[in-house]
Order: sequence, then C-alpha cells, then structure tokens
Amino acid sequence: MRSSIAPLRPYLSRRLDAEPDVELARTMYFPVRWDPFFKDAMTLEDVYRYPTRHFDFHRAQLTLGTPSSWPEA
Repeated sequence: MRSSIAPLRPYLSRRLDAEPDVELARTMYFPVRWDPFFKDAMTLEDVYRYPTRHFDFHRAQLTLGTPSSWPEA
C-alpha cells in the first residue's frame, strides 16, 4: 500500500502548500452517513486531512492492539 500512494504525496503536498487560506476555508456539504469522518460541512482543509485520518483508522483496525489505541473518529 505504501508504494501505491508514495507518488501522490509530493503532488498533494505541493497542492496543499499552494492553496491560499481563503480557499482552505471554503466549505461543502458531505453526506455524513457515507463515512464516520465526514461532517455535515467540511472545509477544503478537512478534505485534505480526510485520507490520512481514514487510512490511519483502518490501519489501526488491522493492527493488533486494543480499541483504546485507535484514533478517534
């Protein structure tokens, strides 16, 4: 999995660095029933953070450990 997302990281990092604060604050409706990390309204900054939170959550599910070590939704 790590190798499949590796080429995207520099691209996304450059895009994020180039986004003005006013753009990062733009909001859009998201259907909360689709994913526990979705909020009714999410900013572009939230959208940039979503894949990492989603991946970390599922990685924790697949890692031996206790639920108390899992990230909060």
